[in-house]
Amino acid sequence: IINSSATATIVTGTSTGFSVSGTTPLIETTGGGTGVTKTVNMGGPQSETTSIGLSILETSGTVTYAFTNPVFRDFKIDSVAGTTIPNFAATIYGSYTYSTVNGSAPITAGTSAWTFAATSGTNTITTNGYTHDMPFTFNGVGGTWALGGALTIGSSRLMTLTNGTLDLNGYTVSVGTFATGAGTKNITFNGGTLTVVGSGATAFNNAAPTNFSTTAGTGTGTISMTSASAKTFVGGGSTYRA
Repeated sequence: IINSSATATIVTGTSTGFSVSGTTPLIETTGGGTGVTKTVNMGGPQSETTSIGLSILETSGTVTYAFTNPVFRDFKIDSVAGTTIPNFAATIYGSYTYSTVNGSAPITAGTSAWTFAATSGTNTITTNGYTHDMPFTFNGVGGTWALGGALTIGSSRLMTLTNGTLDLNGYTVSVGTFATGAGTKNITFNGGTLTVVGSGATAFNNAAPTNFSTTAGTGTGTISMTSASAKTFVGGGSTYRA
């Protein structure tokens, strides 16, 4: 636990010669403060085997975060509304949780994507109803991400599935637009719904159909396109099992 109520730079150190096995260490930042900026440097270069987790836990004050080398294993945000998280390009090798126990820290909208890159195991994404207004990319060969609740991405943002399995796990994921990338990728519905709210010629775009598959799982899965404007389902010749 790193407890600081003043402007600070938090450095986790270099990853050279470092590896993680078993229970993943988690750095927790807390301490509050008024008008405080906390810069978190996760060290570098980082990889799946060297990354450690980060939990942002601010229970009071007005704190703005900034990030250097934002590569995490597990990532958790559980902070009061006075905490501001910028839009930043992140790589997450584990699970992600946005908690509302201590409040709803705003995450700035933007075009920098969060990339989920695990290559093994099943990791969870739980957002507790908070809309994440930035692109999401799933790109981990052999990785699986299961929703722990409904997931809403900003209505103008793209979700890209390049490698790995996205398990809707009975929940609804709402995105502006959806596309596949060149890799081995799967959507498992398990009774869940993929809702595309955007419009245009590539609203749902299976742009890289090679090695793309869908799995029905339990229940009935749905792909729903809800825009009142013209929109196109680019199926790419794939078979959709829902």
